[in-house]
Amino acid sequence: MPKKSINVGDLRYSVKLQSRSKSTDTGGGFTSSWGDTRTLFANIIPVSGNNPFDAGRIEHNLTHDVYTRYYSDINYTANGGQMRVYWNDFGTNRILEIKYVLTIQQRDRWLLYRCTEGTSEVI
Repeated sequence: MPKKSINVGDLRYSVKLQSRSKSTDTGGGFTSSWGDTRTLFANIIPVSGNNPFDAGRIEHNLTHDVYTRYYSDINYTANGGQMRVYWNDFGTNRILEIKYVLTIQQRDRWLLYRCTEGTSEVI
């Protein structure tokens, strides 16, 4: 359940919002790379930490909620919505793959990113 209100003081992590760009290589395939879209201050809250193994594959459940201020100039649906949150957590680089983005209370003040830890690397 998303938080009803957010304090600016809770945004204590400096994170990078990254988006994937794809280009063709000489063999006719695709090469992808991640580029920084914007540096944001965020509140990162762990939700769960399990990755169940079902039918021969690992299912990635939502693991983190990331709260930031609302930015109207970021296209969250670019490249099919392939974006991620990257930050250094006290010496450990961490990546959260964004599953979907919600505008809290539809007021264009705060955003909630529902994420999974790691990356699926699907092109």
